[in-house]
Amino acid sequence: MIYFIGKNIGSYAGRAVVAMDVVDSMMQADIDFRAISVNYKPPENIAEKVSSLKRLNMPYLPVKEDYQSTAMGVVKYFLKKAQSTYYGLVLDSQLRRNPPELMIFNDSDRNSLSVRNRYGKQSKIIDIIHESPNFVDKYFEIGPVCYLNRFRDSDSVVFVSDQCRKAWLEYGILEEEKVHYIPNCAKEHAAKGYLEKTKTETREKLELSRDTFYLVSVASVQPRKGQDLLIDAAPELKKIAPNLEILIIGGRGGEFSTKLEEKARHGGLDFVKFMGRKPNAMEYIYASDAFILTSRAEAFPLVLLEAMILNTPMIGSNVDGVPEMIEHKKTGLLFESENVDEIVQCFTEMYNEKEKRQQYTEQASDKYWRDFSKEKFTKRYLDCIDQLRK
Repeated sequence: MIYFIGKNIGSYAGRAVVAMDVVDSMMQADIDFRAISVNYKPPENIAEKVSSLKRLNMPYLPVKEDYQSTAMGVVKYFLKKAQSTYYGLVLDSQLRRNPPELMIFNDSDRNSLSVRNRYGKQSKIIDIIHESPNFVDKYFEIGPVCYLNRFRDSDSVVFVSDQCRKAWLEYGILEEEKVHYIPNCAKEHAAKGYLEKTKTETREKLELSRDTFYLVSVASVQPRKGQDLLIDAAPELKKIAPNLEILIIGGRGGEFSTKLEEKARHGGLDFVKFMGRKPNAMEYIYASDAFILTSRAEAFPLVLLEAMILNTPMIGSNVDGVPEMIEHKKTGLLFESENVDEIVQCFTEMYNEKEKRQQYTEQASDKYWRDFSKEKFTKRYLDCIDQLRK
């Protein structure tokens, strides 16, 4: 028996989409496994396919910050904690009755660590690492060394980025022969549906103007994703492209996004649209003239794979695994993180040179199908699993 353990499977976030791809790969190979998660939300187009999958709820351990500091909030907190304890007992009972030969972890949160510590010695372990050392150093409470020590005893560690794999190996904690590089893949089924229409037809459906140059950013609005850099560059971008409109798509609502929207409003940047989360974000990527990723840390962002497969030219920050997808002046354009002037330079070239935009998209599409396709993704994971089952 194999257990796939992840906080989310198939929901909006990148790692949850990867989780669904791994689950789907095992289903294609008719492998006997169970998926354990807090939130099991497969995309609608494959919900029926996985509806019969045997799965368990992993306990979610809430923190008080998740609830408002009211009497009712406190009650909800303790009820949720009691529910987590119950789920934990159910999970523990299931694992004792059906000891796994292999556990695949897609997360390193408290729930996953609890399962690992209790049952890790009885089974082999594959860990999927989605973070870069840069990301952990900047945004985790623990440092890179403490983070990496969690996986010291893993039988196999899978990195979604080759650059991150090399960076993590420099710490000298992991054994190189146990380390694998398996890059993510795009939502090929969804992309195929969008590509059946022309970009012009898609714009009409989305009620976007034919004559506007759309620059789209798709990412949750937070400091790590760097949308503030795009807002800082926006006035200069508008001078270059008078017909420019910037679409910022992604979940928002925190202090960072509130201040960003206020800055855009007070700065007269009415051509910048904060659109919130969109279930059809890929459709907006396809309809746009260019895509931009301004992140300060990224292991292997799925959204770039989506731009590659949807033939939308890319501009991205030169951090972590991004250059594995955006090869500067070949499959897109790179700028150094935090450098607003370079964002402007990249946009200027992208806007003024239509032939180069076309070349970038063609070469990016070729690179996707050569290096990152779902077919290759599935084979790589099944090979990794087979090695540990022998």
